[in-house]
Amino acid sequence: MANIACAHGKEVSFDRRTVIATCRSPLDTVYLIRSGCAVCYVDLPCGRTFYPQLFVAGDFAPARVLVPGDVRVNLMALNKVTAMALPRAQLFALLDTQPSLYPALMQELLNSIQKCSLRGTITNFGDAQSKLVAFLAELWLRSHRSSFPQAGDTIPLGMTQTEIGLINGLSKAQTSRTFRELEQAGTLVRTDRLITILDPAPISEALQDLKAMGLF
Repeated sequence: MANIACAHGKEVSFDRRTVIATCRSPLDTVYLIRSGCAVCYVDLPCGRTFYPQLFVAGDFAPARVLVPGDVRVNLMALNKVTAMALPRAQLFALLDTQPSLYPALMQELLNSIQKCSLRGTITNFGDAQSKLVAFLAELWLRSHRSSFPQAGDTIPLGMTQTEIGLINGLSKAQTSRTFRELEQAGTLVRTDRLITILDPAPISEALQDLKAMGLF
């Protein structure tokens, strides 16, 4: 898929906070992100903004563009984004001439959907520590699909510290400091791409809030 996008797509760029597509118009293009971060977002009635998917370099935004039917999303550049843009009609025309590519391409896009769905958060969720705890609660639900974590359970991180800060509205320094505070408080231990829960109470409380909002 990446080779197809590079060979047949057009390089585009979007400035920070540029809305690439809105829920008022069907998305007719898939974007292979080359640099920067893009995000799907939904404004909730409670006043918060839900970011269900974050797309970084190497991701297809959004991969659901090939799922049958109209795909309506809000898609925005969180920071400066460069991408290869491939219109859906052009991609389908290529598949008509090379149908053997379809199964592998669909599998690649489905894998991208699953990977990107492990990234996301709700903004405006209190202070920095509350935001990161709510963020980890969402990752728990997305990766485990079970009610509440126990001490010793782990949460995979599919994002860098910079990306976590971007989607939570925090600077890299704030993100690093807040993770350090959570570690010092005995809430968790963080390694490169894995969170180990030591005290599940804060994350369990955030899970109750998320479920009360009807998001999960």
